[in-house]
Amino acid sequence: MELSKLDARQEQPQQRERERIDQVLKVDRWQTAKAAFELAQSIHDAETDDHKSDITYELVLSSQRAMFETPAPDGAALWYKLDLLFGPTAMAMKNPDETHCPSWAKEWIGPAIEDAKRFLEGR
Repeated sequence: MELSKLDARQEQPQQRERERIDQVLKVDRWQTAKAAFELAQSIHDAETDDHKSDITYELVLSSQRAMFETPAPDGAALWYKLDLLFGPTAMAMKNPDETHCPSWAKEWIGPAIEDAKRFLEGR
């Protein structure tokens, strides 16, 4: 057997292993970002309306921004982002007199659209 074919055969399992590790790291980054957001949101939600602090609100926003900027590793993660942007929770925050939803920030929609594009293109 030619040396180049042997090298190619040996490289295939290594490439698959690298791809598997990359996927695990993507999932870990996503899960960490999502957990940080959910923790910040639960802390903010636990505060009484009279005592909601700017600090926890900023923590929610910064952790949500970080979560949206983290590439979704799978369809479930993408759905989580889309549900936050357009689902019942986002619509519940909407003032009945307004024609837009406060969660439709360009900085959050852009990464979610990039995730959808990547999944639809099979990347």
